[in-house]
Amino acid sequence: MSIPGGGDNTTATLLAFLSPLERFHSAKQLVAYAGLNPRIRQSGQWAGKNPIAKTGNVLLRKDIYMTALTAKRYNPVITAFCDRLIVHESALCR
Repeated sequence: MSIPGGGDNTTATLLAFLSPLERFHSAKQLVAYAGLNPRIRQSGQWAGKNPIAKTGNVLLRKDIYMTALTAKRYNPVITAFCDRLIVHESALCR
């Protein structure tokens, strides 16, 4: 709740879906549970984009997404981070 962009609803959702945290032995397991892990699409020499898998908990993923949008809007640290990602991505696409 101390992070700008997260509130009571986000806290309750995270606690409901992620407790007890002891069941996740690594960050990779937690990311996969939320369905935020990349889905590798590749065949031979062809390699497509790697979207998120979306196989995890849809309610948790939606709540994390909405919290990220709010944080991007109201948290200057997150806004600067997102701007750096956008600039970096556009430089890679050239």
